[in-house]
Amino acid sequence: MFEQFEWVGHDLYALGMVSSHGGNLSVRLDEERMLITRTGSMIGRLAPADVLETSLVDCGDPRDGDCSVELVVHRAIYAATDARAIVHAHAIHTVTRSFFEDAIVPPFTFTVSLNKAVAHTVHSPGACSTRCSRIPVPASRA
Repeated sequence: MFEQFEWVGHDLYALGMVSSHGGNLSVRLDEERMLITRTGSMIGRLAPADVLETSLVDCGDPRDGDCSVELVVHRAIYAATDARAIVHAHAIHTVTRSFFEDAIVPPFTFTVSLNKAVAHTVHSPGACSTRCSRIPVPASRA
């Protein structure tokens, strides 16, 4: 599984889509566990120690402290969808725009199916004030 994290992170960085620390990745292992990148890891140069296992549902798991600071967002997406993996990229152009605009709202939300994998974009401004904050989950799945 690490090789897939390494491959995706490397490609995002090599294609200039993210900066060295510009995103995080996760994979749902089952209904209780997930793998997620470590906070502060370099997405383009991931090492095995940068991919951590933690609870998919239990906020406050002792392993949470080393996980990406976006852990709460990943958990909310998994709770609201059937997503098997998440690529959360902090796109360089979007980060740059954030210095000049007060709000950047995506023009659309989409779902793409790729060989049984489904990707969702989710716009949730300010949803991540703390690692254990509750994010409202839509009544219907995307």
